[in-house]
Amino acid sequence: MQFYDRLPEQAIQLLKYLADRGSASQKELIDNLDLPLRTIRYSIRRLKEEQFIVSKPDLLDMRSLKYEINQTNMKKIEYILKEYNESLV
Repeated sequence: MQFYDRLPEQAIQLLKYLADRGSASQKELIDNLDLPLRTIRYSIRRLKEEQFIVSKPDLLDMRSLKYEINQTNMKKIEYILKEYNESLV
């Protein structure tokens, strides 16, 4: 079992999106990943539990949060994304 197998595929998609784009709000993730709200929330929770992402206040809209990659775990994240991409081939 690979390390990335512990995460749902949608969580890895969300992680890849954040790695490519920097940060995003929950609404941006729903709109761009075309996933249901419940799936996005679950993926965010799992990624936060694994300390792969962090949440920060959105300075343009203090009612919402922005999610971004936790830079302290960047090596693990790069490994997960590499393994995931190789599994798609």
